[in-house]
Amino acid sequence: MKVIVIQANGTVRVEYLKSSDEIKNHLNGGWLEMITFDKSTHAYIDEEGKQKQLPVNRIATALFAGKLFTGDMIVGPMVLLGTLNDRGQIDGEEYDVPDNIMTLINVIRESL
Repeated sequence: MKVIVIQANGTVRVEYLKSSDEIKNHLNGGWLEMITFDKSTHAYIDEEGKQKQLPVNRIATALFAGKLFTGDMIVGPMVLLGTLNDRGQIDGEEYDVPDNIMTLINVIRESL
């Protein structure tokens, strides 16, 4: 599946994972916390990222603006995935991240 990995240092890259089990590798073995972006997309972050004092992920925080509590921020790496199957339905599995998400990320990168 195609995912987008956003690192706290501003690096953004598209990767292809064979299974959702590989997500944990991108989060340095942390506990997975899922956060919802919209109907077609969700993301995983390290649930203990703030306790570990991971650096602020400015791009991920800006991407999720309006979806976080006031003053909250995303720290450490984030992995974005799709939620819709080929029929545009949510079936509990994970799929390719929608192409429009990279467009949003590029707009955010230009504004930071």
